[in-house]
Amino acid sequence: MANHLTPDELAKELNMDRESVIRICVAEGVPIYQGKIDKHLFQAQLQAVGAATAGADEGTEPPSDVAGSAEYRAHLARVLTRQALEQI
Repeated sequence: MANHLTPDELAKELNMDRESVIRICVAEGVPIYQGKIDKHLFQAQLQAVGAATAGADEGTEPPSDVAGSAEYRAHLARVLTRQALEQI
C-alpha cells in the first residue's frame, strides 16, 4: 500500500473531495511534496483535530429553545471549535 499519494488518490481513498484534502493540508501544515501527500501524516492530523474537538461540548449544559435543541447546540460547540482550530 502506497504511503505518498496525490491529492486525488488520497481523496478517493478517504472518501473526501480533492479540494478538502488540499485545504486540510494547508490549514494543518501537512506538506505536499512533489505533488504527493504522506497519507499517515494526513490521517494523524485529522485524528488530532478530531480528538481536540470531541470534548468541546463536555461540561456544557446548553438549553433547548425554539432556536435549537440542546443536542444541536452541543454539536455546534464541536463544529465551531474545529473551525477555530483550523484557523490557528
